[in-house]
Amino acid sequence: MSVFNKEKLKNKLAEPRGIKKYNILLVDDERANLTSISRLLGTQYNVLTAKDGQEALEMVADFKNKEDLHLIISDQRMPNLTGVDFFKRVQPIAPDTIRILLTGFSDIETIVEATNEGRIYKYMTKPIETNDLRVTVQRALEAYDLTSRNHNLIEELRLLNANLEEKVEERTEALEKSNRDLKELNREKNEFLGIASHDLRSPVSSIQGMADLILKEYADFTRDEILQFMGQIKDSSGRILRLITDFMDVSVIESRQGDIKLKPLDLGRALEEVLGDLKINAETKGIELKRTGETKSLRVLGDRDSIHQVLDNLISNAVKYTPPNKKVLLIVSRSDTHFQIQVKDEGPGIRPDEMDRLFGKFSRLSSKPTAGEPSTGLGLYIVKKIAESMGARVWCESDYGRGASFFIEFKAHPE
Repeated sequence: MSVFNKEKLKNKLAEPRGIKKYNILLVDDERANLTSISRLLGTQYNVLTAKDGQEALEMVADFKNKEDLHLIISDQRMPNLTGVDFFKRVQPIAPDTIRILLTGFSDIETIVEATNEGRIYKYMTKPIETNDLRVTVQRALEAYDLTSRNHNLIEELRLLNANLEEKVEERTEALEKSNRDLKELNREKNEFLGIASHDLRSPVSSIQGMADLILKEYADFTRDEILQFMGQIKDSSGRILRLITDFMDVSVIESRQGDIKLKPLDLGRALEEVLGDLKINAETKGIELKRTGETKSLRVLGDRDSIHQVLDNLISNAVKYTPPNKKVLLIVSRSDTHFQIQVKDEGPGIRPDEMDRLFGKFSRLSSKPTAGEPSTGLGLYIVKKIAESMGARVWCESDYGRGASFFIEFKAHPE
C-alpha cells in the first residue's frame, strides 16, 4: 500500500486567511506528468500529487472537510486501479469534487463508463495542451463554485422551510392552547354567571322585599318584628358576601401561584384560633367541635393566612354538612416528616361516583348542607389550591351515608 505524508498534506492545505485557494489533487503514475502539470497549475492553485489511485484514495479520505477538495485530475492508465475505478470509489466519499480524466486512448467505451459511473466533468486526451488544460481547470472550478452555491442555497432553503414549519407548528400549538383556554374560560364564565344568577337572586330579592316592607309599613310593625326583619336581611347579605368572597379568593389564589413564602409556624396554635372563630357557628347548630391526638409542638412550614383559610374552610364545611346535635372530630397526628389533621364529620358523606369531582371548581354534589347553608362549589377547590401552593397535600375519604373525613398533611419543620 502506498504511504503519504499527512503532515505534508496539512501544510500544503494551509493558506493565507481571507484568500481562497483551490485544492487540486493530481493522480498519475508517471512522475514527469506529475511534475509538469504541478508546475503549470501550481502558480494559481494548491496542487497535491499522488502516484497511484490507492494513495490518492487515502489522501481524499484524510480531508477533514471533503468540500476542501475542489478538483481531481487523474490519469486513466495506472497500475492496480484505473482512473475510472478510482473515480467510482471517490464518488461516494467526495460527491461534489469535480473530476477530470486524462487518457492517451480514445476508447469510447472507457469514456462512456467514466462519464456515467465515475461522473467525470470532462476527459482530456494526451498529450495535454497547456492552454486547454488551464481553461478546462478554470471552467471546472467555476462549475464547482456554482454547484457549491446551489447546495448552500438548497440547504438554506431547507433550513428556512424547517424553521418555518417549526414556527408554524409552534404557533398552531399555541393557537390551539389559546382556543382551549378560551373555551375553558368561557365555560367558567357561563358557570359563574349561572351560579351568580341563581345564588344572588334569592338573597337580593329577600333583602329588597323586606326593606320595601319596612319602608312602607314601618308604623305598623313592633320593634321585635323590625329586629327580626333586620336579622333576616343580615343573613341574606351574609350569603351574598360569602359568595363574593369565594369568587375573589379564587381570583387571588390563581393569580399568586408560586408567590407564597413559607416559614416555620405552630400548626396547633393556628388550629385553636380557627376553632375559636367557628365555635359560635357550631354551637348555633348544636354541633360539638372536638380535638384529639397530638398536642405537643406542631411546627410546620407554611403561610399563616393560608393555613387559617384552609382549616376554616375544612372545619366550617364539616359543620355545614353535619346534622344538628352531632359532632365534628379533629384528629391531629404526626410522622417523622409530616403533621396531619383529619376533619371527620357525621354528615351524609360523598357518593363514590362524585369523589373525582370533589375538589373541582364550581362542583355541586348531591349532598346538601343540613341547615340550608349556601354553597358556591368553590370551597374545596380553594382548599386544594392553597394546600398545593404550600407543598401540603389534601384528600378525602368517605363511607357514603356515614360521613366524610378530610385530611390535610403539612411538612414538619425540624425542631
